[in-house]
Amino acid sequence: MAQARGGSTVSDEDDDDDEGLDSLVNGFDVDDQMDDAPNHSSEDEDDNDADELKASQIVEKQILKKRGDNVAMECGIIEEVQCKNFMCHGNLRIRLGPLINFIIGHNGSGKSAVLTALQMCLGGKAAATNRGANLKAMIKEGTEQASLGVKIKNRGDAAYKPDLYGDSILVERHFSRTGTSGWKIKNSADKVVSTKRADLDDILDFFAFQLDNPINVLTQDMARQFLSNSTPADKYKFFIQGTQLDVLDADYNVMEENVDSMEAKLRTREEDIAVKRQKAEEAEKRKKRLDASQAIQDKIQKTQRMHAWAQVEEQEAIVTKYSKDVERCQQRIDEVTDAAENISGAYEGHDQAYEAAQRVLREAQAQLEPKEQLYREEKALFDANTSEIAEQKSQERLIKADMNGNKANKKRLDNEITLEQARLAEAEGPEQVERMERLEELKQAAATAEQEELDHRAALPLLEANRKAAAAAAGAAKDPLESKSSELERAQGRLESLKREQQGQKFASFRPNMANLVRAIDGELRWRQKPVGPFGIYVRLLKPEWSSIIEKTFGGMLEAFAVTCKEDQVMLTAHMNRQKCQAPSFIANPGRFDISRNEPAAQYLTILRALEISNDLVRNTIIINQAPENTALCVNGKEAFQLSQARLHGIKAVLAHGGERNTGVRYETTGSKAAKTSPIFAWEGKARMQTDYAAQLRSRQED
Repeated sequence: MAQARGGSTVSDEDDDDDEGLDSLVNGFDVDDQMDDAPNHSSEDEDDNDADELKASQIVEKQILKKRGDNVAMECGIIEEVQCKNFMCHGNLRIRLGPLINFIIGHNGSGKSAVLTALQMCLGGKAAATNRGANLKAMIKEGTEQASLGVKIKNRGDAAYKPDLYGDSILVERHFSRTGTSGWKIKNSADKVVSTKRADLDDILDFFAFQLDNPINVLTQDMARQFLSNSTPADKYKFFIQGTQLDVLDADYNVMEENVDSMEAKLRTREEDIAVKRQKAEEAEKRKKRLDASQAIQDKIQKTQRMHAWAQVEEQEAIVTKYSKDVERCQQRIDEVTDAAENISGAYEGHDQAYEAAQRVLREAQAQLEPKEQLYREEKALFDANTSEIAEQKSQERLIKADMNGNKANKKRLDNEITLEQARLAEAEGPEQVERMERLEELKQAAATAEQEELDHRAALPLLEANRKAAAAAAGAAKDPLESKSSELERAQGRLESLKREQQGQKFASFRPNMANLVRAIDGELRWRQKPVGPFGIYVRLLKPEWSSIIEKTFGGMLEAFAVTCKEDQVMLTAHMNRQKCQAPSFIANPGRFDISRNEPAAQYLTILRALEISNDLVRNTIIINQAPENTALCVNGKEAFQLSQARLHGIKAVLAHGGERNTGVRYETTGSKAAKTSPIFAWEGKARMQTDYAAQLRSRQED
């Protein structure tokens, strides 16, 4: 291990080289010196060697004295190398000192693996280390992935981005047998700053870490190859790269090219200056000629001043005209404002009258109901008495007819008796007996008819009394009926007034200037397809009891407009800005959506089933943004909660009436089957759907 705190060790691999080290003294090779020396006697050679060794030692001491203390750099120093599952190391951390470090150990203990880890972590190639063909070959046997870490000192004035990285930069590299590999560049707080190879290259360039240069990194194999096979040209190339002289040379070349370019431009500019100077001289000559015509100049200036003042007078006249126009327009605005205030007051008066009419109508209905019941009872009695009177009159007519018939029979029989008696007086015979029997039968029939006439005459006073009583009862029931009929006519008159008022205030329930916006849309002729809106006038509520909840749920959707293309939407937005009426707008498909497969069973009331939407664009837009076909309506809150928990097909939410008037509750079930409940506050604005007026009018008409 490296002795980072001032100690030093020598590896086992260096034991065999001690003899060679002894022969090298301060960079001076004794054998080489002996080969180069001239042939003298051995004594002279020994004296010369001793003198030269002594002189070199003196020079070396002087150089070391001049150098002073060896101070470590504050940045660009490798402080630590860490290996996990790399080559023969399972988990190795080596902390290095600021100056020279020696790593010692037996052969095969993994000394060279530390240098290889340093190369691989800082982006070196595996093939260049001669330790493996690729990264996978360097992963420890029996493991699937490995990681390397190198900590670089980053202090002092020459630090690399100290605000971002701090006092040290930690470079980590992770790779696995599957072929994945990546870097993490962390700051001193162990926070990942980057994972890009480009950022690592910037750090290496900044600190001049040249991993492929033997001057910076020299492995055992590279040392043998470098010392034995490298040419002076290669050594010089590595030298200028290690000292960054090649970069300096490239910079000098660029600067030389820039200087040449600037000199060429300078020569061009000098030629341009000569041309400009000639033009300046010509301009000076023209100036002198112009100065000679000063009178013309003065006249021109005078004319220009007169022209300017004429323009001023003309503009003042225009300003005066426009000022008068502004005053007239302002007066017109004041008049229109006063008229608008009057209309607003009249509207409030009509609104109050409408509320009063509604109260009167409700009171009249409350009073009308028991009297209508009494009217129906009296009418039933009157109809019964009328039927009875008609029946009695029919019986009376029958009795009178029978009486007239009996009288005629009696008269006829009396005539026959008289004639028969006359014939009896004239003739006697067998026929006399037969005629007498016939006479007796006729007498009995006459007596029976007289008795029936007497019976009918006796029953006639009773029938007449019953008829008079029924007529009196009918007359008594007629007065309250006529009174209620007149009240009904008055209520119908108020209803007609409400109809007329409702038709006149079609857009009163919407935001201000809505009527002006609709008129502007109707007057525009450039539409590809005219916008549809506001949505509320196309939506009719079939269930008035849900008015407040649905109004609150839809929100601003009922004041929106729908178009079929982007160009119409841009034009519509411009009209909204001019009319100062900002409303939502949507681009919709004009084709009618088929949602039958997404709806719940027919027995469940949904928002869409409670509405009647007369325009497909409006219907499609509401379906897309509100999903009314999947929102059920349930009066009872407990039943609504149970229905939301049942998670039936086509039901995503359930609305129920709340505890207070016009409020509601929304029940939903989230994806985790958790119940979600949210309140629906009462709608405080005016009704925008066609229900408050239309539904009330229908209910009044039914009443």
